[in-house]
Amino acid sequence: MSNISNRIRSLRKSKNITQAQLANDLGVQRTTITNWESGIRIPDVEYASKLSKYFGVPIDYLYGKTTGRNTVLAPPTFKMDINLLNAKGQDELMQYFKYLLTQEKYRNE
Repeated sequence: MSNISNRIRSLRKSKNITQAQLANDLGVQRTTITNWESGIRIPDVEYASKLSKYFGVPIDYLYGKTTGRNTVLAPPTFKMDINLLNAKGQDELMQYFKYLLTQEKYRNE
């Protein structure tokens, strides 16, 4: 069984939903979910993306390339103009960002 099969099953169970409910939410047949979870088939790119968004995990987590299940991905439209902050504000923002990265590292260990 592949990493993605195990991850889909684990994520589904952690949300306490059935295969039928997941299938309905994604717009596929229940047998599709069964096939993904048993490793008979793997989701194509479109459905891997849908699963990633549905469960709130990175696609790399689904494929077993990372262990960071709770990694939050900024949407592609996320933009921040730090030039709106003065030098002190920019420095504080960077310090806080480094703090958050450190916290994330320890959460995932």
